[in-house]
Amino acid sequence: MPGTAGQNLLTALLAPLLIWSGHFLGSYVFLSVGCARAWNTLHWVVMDPIRLGLWLGTVGAVLALLALLLALRRGSGIIPLAGASATVIALVAVTWTLFALPFASPCL
Repeated sequence: MPGTAGQNLLTALLAPLLIWSGHFLGSYVFLSVGCARAWNTLHWVVMDPIRLGLWLGTVGAVLALLALLLALRRGSGIIPLAGASATVIALVAVTWTLFALPFASPCL
């Protein structure tokens, strides 16, 4: 990773948090639009489009975070360790956001 140590630390810490915040914001915008347009009344093969979209978005965010974690494994020192810690926290946050989806109705 070229650049100064400060830039690398900032990138390593911000990248996972940006992925998580993008997933969080995207999930709630998608959920709001889907509920406003009554997408929860449509039923596809297994689930409604809202649940399917949220599952796909979460899988995409988890894969991006895992790829980032693998990229951070290549380095040594405190910067990759700090980035890996932030990535694990973001992985927990992304999966926690989706935790209630199988148990509750997306639209009230």
